[in-house]
Amino acid sequence: MTETRKPLILNVDDDESILTIVNHRLSKAGYEVISADRVSKVQELLKGNIPDLILLDIMMPEMDGYQFCAQLKQTAELAYVPVVFFSALETEVDKKKAFAAGAADYITKNFELSKLPEIIKKNLRTGKEWEKFKTYSETPTGPSSSLDFLKFKEILSARLNLSPESKKQLSSITPTNIYPLAATLGIPPSQMAKEIALYLKLKYVEQIYPEEIQLDVLPVSFCKCYKVLAIRRSGADTVSFVLSNPFDQDLLDLLRQPPTPPGPLNFLVAEPKTIDQLFSLEGKEKSKDGDAEIHTIEESDTTENPITKLTTDLLTRALQERASDIHIEPM
Repeated sequence: MTETRKPLILNVDDDESILTIVNHRLSKAGYEVISADRVSKVQELLKGNIPDLILLDIMMPEMDGYQFCAQLKQTAELAYVPVVFFSALETEVDKKKAFAAGAADYITKNFELSKLPEIIKKNLRTGKEWEKFKTYSETPTGPSSSLDFLKFKEILSARLNLSPESKKQLSSITPTNIYPLAATLGIPPSQMAKEIALYLKLKYVEQIYPEEIQLDVLPVSFCKCYKVLAIRRSGADTVSFVLSNPFDQDLLDLLRQPPTPPGPLNFLVAEPKTIDQLFSLEGKEKSKDGDAEIHTIEESDTTENPITKLTTDLLTRALQERASDIHIEPM
């Protein structure tokens, strides 16, 4: 009888005490754990190991967790491996950046550590569920022109009163290139998305707020490729899927496959830009409570000024330790 392989967890945190405690907790729970206190060490570990899950701190030397996660997601072997951020940071902007980087979950360091193995177990299940999306992305066929799509083009042509030449161009559009070619006809992406929503009797979404995104439903690599998001609107009991191209019947069928989020499936339409902007790690992000500015400190800002670097390091450590106050005594 062969022994069942233990799930392999990669734990990355520059705080040695947290690294030791978490490693012990996960090993005791029956997981195999490998760990590193900096990004450069992770690269070596990954040469011989593909983890089932990555537990990742955000504020680290060399490269922050967001940047490193985004880098990992560009690797085919790791694109669909769940990454769980384990951080002292807990604002909505931090969680939005976690999604943009490719996280499956986000937990803060002030929660009960005894619950960590259960969270790991839940995200390992997520990794198994994501295998269908990986398989789908590895065998892409592209959406075909269905009778429904042909009918949509006929109605759109009549509604927009297009010239014979423009009608001919519109007739050549496929679900794959609907937005780029529509732009050449003078149809903005937002208008095209509204026309699609109107025809399919779906709701058009103009704005998606970061706090509405459901991290563990769809892998970010898949979201980026197929322009689809899983969100939960304020007050809603069920998850909705936002797509830029609901004419992709294969994609709709995949989203309907179990396990699906509880409750009836709801599809919404948004232009590609509305979805793409949520994958940005920098800039000004909008939330329901107002605008939140993301400020990043570049390495060049600190190398020339040792006082700035010292202050930055001190504040970083204070955030990690969740300090309520900072006192600096003169020497």
